[in-house]
Amino acid sequence: MLGNAQIFKYMFIGNPLVTIAGMKNVKKVFNNEFKSIQRKSRQFQTLFGKNGLFMCEDCEEHSFQRRLVGSAMTPDAIDKVIPLPTKSCDRAN
Repeated sequence: MLGNAQIFKYMFIGNPLVTIAGMKNVKKVFNNEFKSIQRKSRQFQTLFGKNGLFMCEDCEEHSFQRRLVGSAMTPDAIDKVIPLPTKSCDRAN
């Protein structure tokens, strides 16, 4: 019996990607996060933007951006902005 797969390999927009499951495997990847991951693909830059969190290669800048995004995505912050797009949709109809 093979058990549960821990690593999934697939293609996305013509580029190979790997998804890793299991805390032990994830910790190994995060310990080398900025050493071995390449983010140079033109398709990824188009999809995620050149200055986005996903494309950041500097550890300190990535941590700073991650904290900014995290603070904007709290349940309270989301609850405050949900009425805005709802009002826009209601006015459009």
